[in-house]
Amino acid sequence: MAAKVQLTPEQIAELREMHARGVSRNDCADHFGVARMTMTRLSARLEPPISWDQREYLRAAVEHRALTAAEKRAELAAASLDEAAALVADIRKPQTIVQLGTGSDGGSEWFERKISKPSPRDQKDLAQAASILANMILKLKEFDAPKPDAESLGPLGAFLADGLGRAYTAIQEEREQEDVDG
Repeated sequence: MAAKVQLTPEQIAELREMHARGVSRNDCADHFGVARMTMTRLSARLEPPISWDQREYLRAAVEHRALTAAEKRAELAAASLDEAAALVADIRKPQTIVQLGTGSDGGSEWFERKISKPSPRDQKDLAQAASILANMILKLKEFDAPKPDAESLGPLGAFLADGLGRAYTAIQEEREQEDVDG
């Protein structure tokens, strides 16, 4: 039977410090010259025990990433809102048109002319661009909006949600059967 591995108080303090810095169990085992399973057992016997369970760390990392993504979506929505407002404002603003044409000497020349507002086609294009941004903003906002549950929908909403769920399931089953039948 193999002898039980013991850590000195100094080694225990070093192990706790390494764990606090985020050093992995495998790296700690290598550092102290013990097997990985031995490191797990040694850590569990300490008072208080050291846990190598990374679920809590991963949960915090995932939550942080989700918050960061939500912040980026909010920033994108705010910037898009500003851009959409600028596009709508451009619909009625005087514009300068710059075109490349042929000069009096037969060479290429830039020509500028001012107009009181964009042409109807350009106004339509500006309005469409603003509409696309507005739809994107709505989708970004929807992404982070709380999802309603069946109870919050009321009796009619719950009935409709149930019916839609059954219809979706039936469609999926029908498609799967079509795939099997070839």
